[in-house]
Amino acid sequence: MARYTIPLLLLSLSILLLAGSANGCRRTTRYPKACERALSMYLNSTYPSHQQLAQVALRVSLARAKFAQAYLTKLASNYEEGHGLEFQALGECLDQIKDSVAQLRQSLVELQKYSQERVLDNFMWHMSNAETWTSTALTDQMGCVEAISTSLYGKQVKAVIEGRVTEVAQATSNALALLNQFIMAQRFVHGNHRP
Repeated sequence: MARYTIPLLLLSLSILLLAGSANGCRRTTRYPKACERALSMYLNSTYPSHQQLAQVALRVSLARAKFAQAYLTKLASNYEEGHGLEFQALGECLDQIKDSVAQLRQSLVELQKYSQERVLDNFMWHMSNAETWTSTALTDQMGCVEAISTSLYGKQVKAVIEGRVTEVAQATSNALALLNQFIMAQRFVHGNHRP
């Protein structure tokens, strides 16, 4: 009986991990409703893998960041440097969103390229890069929101900008949580349970 205990335990934990991926948004993310809405449009499988969830979440975050960048670029073209603090805040916000687009792009490439790495140390190094870029993108997005919230824009313009960028930040936060979930699942598969 003892010789079956460990394999049964491992099988049970594997089933729980797989079942958890179907509800990955609810159990893992800070914004589960936004996550479920965003991912449901892109996932065909009822039980997507942790890797699929992370990749799709990063793609959604990247697409939203690109959309916000385009919106802010258009808005900035309507303002002149004579608007002083408003123009400066918008420029700072736009720079941070541009940086976040580049970082999310790097994170997605790293995840797609190295997610099947068989050597755990190599896998962890590449996924650490992906985590860092995603986290930095989130920091930049929140910096953009802060720059706009302290600007002198009118309430309506400020609310629209903050709303769009906050939506991007929520998608990135969800992507980071799902990326972390994928990494933890891979650690488990490789038999390395240390954080």
